[in-house]
Amino acid sequence: MIWNEGSCNKEHTIQFLQRMADWLGVGPGAVVIIWDGATWHRAKAVQAAAAKLGLTLFPLPAYSPDLNPIENLWRWMREEVTHNHCHPSMRHLSDACKPFINRINAHPERVVSRLWPKFELNPEYEKLLVSN
Repeated sequence: MIWNEGSCNKEHTIQFLQRMADWLGVGPGAVVIIWDGATWHRAKAVQAAAAKLGLTLFPLPAYSPDLNPIENLWRWMREEVTHNHCHPSMRHLSDACKPFINRINAHPERVVSRLWPKFELNPEYEKLLVSN
C-alpha cells in the first residue's frame, strides 16, 4: 500500500501503521512489515505503535537495495508516470502518480509478485544476460 499523506516522519508513519492495521483487520503478529532503516522507521514511538497494533516490523540490512521491493516500485512508477515525460510542476507530477497508486493498491497480490526479490537465480536466464 502506498500512502501519500504528509511528509515522512514518525507521526505520519504511526498514522500509516494504524491505517494498515485497520485495513488488514488481523490479529497480533499476523503481519510482518519489511522496510528500510529510515530514521522515522526506527523511532521508538513508531516501534511502540507497531507493537501496540500487533504488527511486526522487520528492518532490511543497511545498503541492500536488491532486497528492498520499494526500489523496484519506484522504477515501475517511473516507467509508467515519468518515462520520456517532464511534468510542468510538482502538482502535475503528483496528479499523474495518483492513478498509478490507486491501480497498484487495488491489486496488492500483483504488486507483491512483481516486486518480491528473487533469492534464487535461473541459470538459463542468467546465461542470456552475459555477452561473449
